[in-house]
Amino acid sequence: PYKERIELGDILIVVGTRPQINHLLELCGRCST
Repeated sequence: PYKERIELGDILIVVGTRPQINHLLELCGRCST
């Protein structure tokens, strides 16, 4: 079960950081243009 917890945590981290990364990319795009 410990391994499953780590995998679930990784999924939550990826899902949580992906929108933030997209937001940063949008900000970088606005600054570069």
